[in-house]
Amino acid sequence: MPTAVRLMRLTFRRLGPLLPGLTGAWAYRLWFSTRRFPVPARETRWLSECRIDTLPWRDYPLTRYQWGDPAVPAIVLIHGWNGRGSQLGAFAEALTSAGFRAVAFDAPAHGRNQGSSTNIFDYAEALQTVAAASGPIAGAIAHSFGVPATARALLQGLALPRLVSISAPANATFLVERFARLLEIPEVVIDNMRGRIERKFGMDVLTRLAAEAMLAEQTLPGLIIHDRNDRDVPSTHAEQLHQAWQGSQLLLTDNLGHNRILRDDAVIKAAVDFLADEPTGS
Repeated sequence: MPTAVRLMRLTFRRLGPLLPGLTGAWAYRLWFSTRRFPVPARETRWLSECRIDTLPWRDYPLTRYQWGDPAVPAIVLIHGWNGRGSQLGAFAEALTSAGFRAVAFDAPAHGRNQGSSTNIFDYAEALQTVAAASGPIAGAIAHSFGVPATARALLQGLALPRLVSISAPANATFLVERFARLLEIPEVVIDNMRGRIERKFGMDVLTRLAAEAMLAEQTLPGLIIHDRNDRDVPSTHAEQLHQAWQGSQLLLTDNLGHNRILRDDAVIKAAVDFLADEPTGS
């Protein structure tokens, strides 16, 4: 375990019960903070095959990656929290072979972009910016936190014919609980953090921004893919999403985990086949 995590755990355990306001403010900042990780060689290879540019967005540009013919419809690839656009690069070859263009991007405060913190509203707005500049859009593949961000963008007006959801959390409460477990944050501190979030974004924000709640309002066809051995987000979340999202299909895999699932040939084929089909009722 990284030394920084051990130190944060110790601080929260010792000072949390004594100074819930101070440590709650710290937890609030950490909740929105992002981390960047080294780019592996496989992603460097995928990036060597794409066109990289930037799009204007607020105070700094968003980095965009494109594979395939600029004249054909695009599939937008949406990474998860602390991820980057190139993580979904394994889908590019199959998508371009199927007649699509693959478009990925780094979310705010992720990858090559500036910043060190963000939130689901910024994430969704950035996705809308990328989609507007990359159309026509034939669908999207979203991973992990990228799914609720995409669902939020749909509520804000993003139009998607189809959506593939991979390894997604069904609710925001789970994310808060996982965050608290990781850093061993006392309940009194989490309550303070949650109060700060609700004062900024609304009292019902964690319920309102649950992926299952947002996707329950959608009618677009969806394919939900999740691994039974996912240690980050249990596969029960996929079942919850499937029950809430009308018109969705569910595909469970084995022994692919939370991230390796993005590079599995069978998963890639299933996603591309689903996106290549005509939307239901057309």
